[in-house]
Amino acid sequence: MDVQSNDFVLSESVTYERDDQGNIILNLPSVPVLDQSQTKLDELLDNFNLPEAKHYLIRASITYESLQYLSKEDIKEAIPLIGLRATFREKLFSWRKTEFGIVDESLSDSIANKVVSWLKTQPIGCTTPTPSTSSYLNSQLSKKLEHLLEESLKGKAAKQFYKDNNHLIDSFRADVINIILEDIFFHKKKLTPKDFPPIIEEILELFPSEIKEYYFSPRGTKKNPGGKLWDRYVNQKAKRSRLLVPLSDNLEENSNQKDSVTKPSGLDKIETAKLLAFKLSLSRESSDWDSVKDKWQRTFDLRQKELKTSQTNVEFLIDWPLFTNAKAQDLINIDFDLLHPNKGHLLLSKWENFKRKIEKYYCLQIKDKKSREILSNSKGIADPNSFDYIFAVLLNSVILPTARFADKGSKLSRKISIPDANESFIVHLTTISDYKKTLSDLREKYFNKGLTVQPLLIVVGLTIYTLKEFYLYFDNTLLKFDSFLTSLDICFKLFQVLSLEYPRGCSGPWLFIQQHFYEIPLANCSKIPSICSLLNFLEDRQSN
Repeated sequence: MDVQSNDFVLSESVTYERDDQGNIILNLPSVPVLDQSQTKLDELLDNFNLPEAKHYLIRASITYESLQYLSKEDIKEAIPLIGLRATFREKLFSWRKTEFGIVDESLSDSIANKVVSWLKTQPIGCTTPTPSTSSYLNSQLSKKLEHLLEESLKGKAAKQFYKDNNHLIDSFRADVINIILEDIFFHKKKLTPKDFPPIIEEILELFPSEIKEYYFSPRGTKKNPGGKLWDRYVNQKAKRSRLLVPLSDNLEENSNQKDSVTKPSGLDKIETAKLLAFKLSLSRESSDWDSVKDKWQRTFDLRQKELKTSQTNVEFLIDWPLFTNAKAQDLINIDFDLLHPNKGHLLLSKWENFKRKIEKYYCLQIKDKKSREILSNSKGIADPNSFDYIFAVLLNSVILPTARFADKGSKLSRKISIPDANESFIVHLTTISDYKKTLSDLREKYFNKGLTVQPLLIVVGLTIYTLKEFYLYFDNTLLKFDSFLTSLDICFKLFQVLSLEYPRGCSGPWLFIQQHFYEIPLANCSKIPSICSLLNFLEDRQSN
């Protein structure tokens, strides 16, 4: 320091003051000292060759000591970059195995196993486990229910819904039950009534407001137990027993369909059991989508058999939840290509030629004033998606709807109109936020009450001439697509792979699409003159 005129020249980080005797007291800044924990963390990350992970660990308040307690979920929350997270996770687990003998990715499960081993060495009565520990140790689940739910998107959603609302609704209760049974069957556990109370305790620990009798209710010595968890376990167990019969003994051959699937000739019980294991692994979320697609293709025959034996489509979709995955388009294409080989590309390859031919037919045959106005306005449209939508929906104007439905507030039924048919075929909304109310009204108007699996196309835009978004609504799930034509293609394929009936209000356009584009024969074509007339027109135009 320099002294000038009895004053100190100090750096900006140093301050001073004088005491009563005029002495100068310096206020020096504290010098940060790296503690031993941070030094160890730095050294470990250097050994991992992952110094870039330090920023994320420090931000999440993770210390060297806390590394041994991290779960997969903790790491996922702390490190958002997938590649870095995956590398760190694998090196951390390898290090923990060497340093602490933790061989499972979930520390809690490893600790629980050690507790079980310790309890076996203790004299009776020397310890009393807590209720939470006791229910888990006696449970037939492979790990704590809380961890099973955290490994599933639907499980996480159920926990979050309960946290926000302090109760569950039936759809989340069904998800919890399904996750439990997936684990039971995946690990080949066989349950008796006495195995259910510990599982129910775990449910109530996570969701205290739930009623245990909803899931399981013992009925005494003379009656069978009840409850949703018990009933579904019994039903699934019976179904699995039936499925262990070789698949080839039960898959029906359709001799009238020239492009029917070639069925395996000698699947035995071992092979079927392997397919059931694939099915269970598919019911769990997987980041390896290539593996998912491979297993999905292998389980096609199993899916077809279950489709024939399931009492409802809702039950089937619970068993195959990936149908509503954001990437379900890949899986639907796989099933359709196996069901109808070499036909999956036909809609996209034929569409442009179809539009050129159909325009003249529309001009000649459309009589409805509103439909003719739409056709006229479409000639100035620059957006191909809006143009494709209009040429698809106008099929209702030349294949006139014949269905009838009950008029609201009246005992009489009335014939469906072209606008009614259009909205049962493709729903137009100005904003996607309106879709739930609109679909609720449509179900009440056209479909059976409670029907939730009917595929339905949704287009979004201020007008039908300025469409921006394209969706497929299915089983309470919205799948988004980049183009209208892709959504139309996947919607049709979904009807086929799930053997669903077309909506009565718009069955004509779907039957035409089936025959003309995908070349899948119609058994009742002769009974629908308007379809036959349109097909003949297009064939004549082709020959000319």
